[in-house]
Amino acid sequence: MKRAYIVIGANYGDEGKGLITDYLSRKYAGSCLVTRFNGGAQAGHTVVDYKTSKRHVFSHFGAGTLAGAPSYLSEYFIVNPLLFVKELKELSNKGIDPEISINENALVSTPLDMLINQALERKREKQKHGSCGIGINETVTRSATFPGYRIRVKDLFDSRGIEKKLTLLEKEWLPLRLSALALRPDHLETQLAGASIDNLNKGFLEALKTMLERAFVTRADAPGQYDVEIFEGAQGLLLGEDRMDLFPHLTRSRTGCANALQLIEGKAKEPGKIERIEIIYVTRTYLTRHGAGPLAKEGELPPSFSGLGKDKTNIENPFQGKLRYGPLYSATLKNSIDLDLRSRKDNLPVKPVVALTCLDQLAEADSELASLNYPVFYRSHGPDAASIETRSSLVYNSRDLLFITNNLGQDANKRRRRIQNSLSAGVAE
Repeated sequence: MKRAYIVIGANYGDEGKGLITDYLSRKYAGSCLVTRFNGGAQAGHTVVDYKTSKRHVFSHFGAGTLAGAPSYLSEYFIVNPLLFVKELKELSNKGIDPEISINENALVSTPLDMLINQALERKREKQKHGSCGIGINETVTRSATFPGYRIRVKDLFDSRGIEKKLTLLEKEWLPLRLSALALRPDHLETQLAGASIDNLNKGFLEALKTMLERAFVTRADAPGQYDVEIFEGAQGLLLGEDRMDLFPHLTRSRTGCANALQLIEGKAKEPGKIERIEIIYVTRTYLTRHGAGPLAKEGELPPSFSGLGKDKTNIENPFQGKLRYGPLYSATLKNSIDLDLRSRKDNLPVKPVVALTCLDQLAEADSELASLNYPVFYRSHGPDAASIETRSSLVYNSRDLLFITNNLGQDANKRRRRIQNSLSAGVAE
């Protein structure tokens, strides 16, 4: 792998990760792979093809799909066969035939996970956590509690075994989980709305057959050889499971760079073989939050703000409510990025930069970020890749912007000195 781009949401999600992923996929068309390295189908990454005007909100498939980039769901991704097939049908109806592969060790969500998740979030009423209602936390909790309740993609090939596992979950896991959450069976009945768990499981079994026929399941870390791998993150740094200072309004996922860097390190034991690793922290020029939780100075935006009501992706729903708006603060953004980079345990040299989106809706934040220690390399003035301008020729003002962990060997230290010498000579790339 010659280049890697890690696209990360810097805030509460909905920052423009799909837009940046689509831009990079078009830039490296025919030679790149989009890898999903965290979360699951709760992602809602909107892409508008400026050539065809096609629009799609990606959840399972990578946001480079409209640009022709294949997708890879890594072992850190949570697969939901029901939602996979739903999105596959949506893409097919738009005349798109996506290429996708899945790591066999990826966890799988079941209809029961979704039911419990939705029932619990409804029960919380005004104390909602902000869940999307598709069972991410339930899947992780079930899988971590007892290995016997865990389902991975590789288990789906055993049709009889999966049927038995679904029955086991209903008879054993469901009562345990309802008791732990203080939920009653009638809470589930509200979500079922006249359907039955058996019918949902039948639909699940049909969906997984379609998924296995359509996707390539692999044992490898990622299929094939590509010049560029784009790691597409989900949610945002302020929702990551490691941000316990913001509990309980979090997701059961590492939303920062750690998973992606582990995948990269697993492919290239010699960091010198990787020519470039760029971490792109994406933010709008303002903050949004779709779900429960604090939002500083909510609604206090300048009169020039024109983004209200223009978001077609984050529509109001029973679990997350309306999309909320607030001002962006460079200090908060810097702190989030700093914490993410400090949490790394790899020895890879990375270049952290910022992508600023929605400049057409609010331009003031561009000057607000002038004091940010991380360079703004990407600026978007619209909803599609054609609206993006880059500052790839920008020169770092500080050597500290190249982050390498301190526990490096002699060869790595030599490499760091070479890079620092390049930076001092005015070479950005």
